[in-house]
Amino acid sequence: MLPPAAADQRCGIGGRRPSLAAYVAVTGPTSGAAAPPEGGNVGYPHVAMKATSAPSYSDQPYPYRDIHDHLRRIYDAFGPARMFWGTDITRMPGSSA
Repeated sequence: MLPPAAADQRCGIGGRRPSLAAYVAVTGPTSGAAAPPEGGNVGYPHVAMKATSAPSYSDQPYPYRDIHDHLRRIYDAFGPARMFWGTDITRMPGSSA
């Protein structure tokens, strides 16, 4: 998993490591990453996308409409078998109290 600032390192990882079963964490549309959201890995069936902490990338309250298009593009590219939901409770918006 690479942070948004390392987007260039995730691009094409499927081609550089064809025997590696990998997942790439989805970065938010406001991350400033120059790479496409799928990181150039759509054509590699051994690479999946993990949507983790997605709400933390939103500038809007629930239901986080400003990230829907971003997540839909990734879903449309990878399909349901190669995209899955993850969570990082430490990055979720809201109070833990």
